Amino acid sequence: LPFAMAFISYGLLYLLNTLKNKSSAKLLIIAVFAFVFILLVPQYIRAYTPQIELENGLRQVTKEMGVYLRNFSAPVIACIGNCPPIAYYSNKELRHFYDEKELLNPPAKYIISFQKVIGRESFKNIKSYCLNGSCVYLYEFSN
Repeated sequence: LPFAMAFISYGLLYLLNTLKNKSSAKLLIIAVFAFVFILLVPQYIRAYTPQIELENGLRQVTKEMGVYLRNFSAPVIACIGNCPPIAYYSNKELRHFYDEKELLNPPAKYIISFQKVIGRESFKNIKSYCLNGSCVYLYEFSN
């Protein structure tokens, strides 16, 4: 993007020098350049803003839970939410489910959730990590 803007600026300066006597053409070219610059500024800002700062701690808590699960001896773990990073860091296969109605009869004894399970005595919180408003919970389901 910076190189493209430099080449566009050079081209516009060259064009302005060739149109020295035509002031209306100069004004039009400057207006087009300003419009293009205004359109490119948000993309430039987004390209150079570190994405991890926009996650509000989500990457850290998923990594911590994945590292914790690496030494956790459970044959099957179910997960609802942002499960692929946890599976990557834990080197375990997770059963990913999408509907919260499945919590009534969960697909595994251990469940990872990114929201608190409230009002159900059958879920025991084993481990949780929270950072800047993002949390991940490991629950044990007992009938």
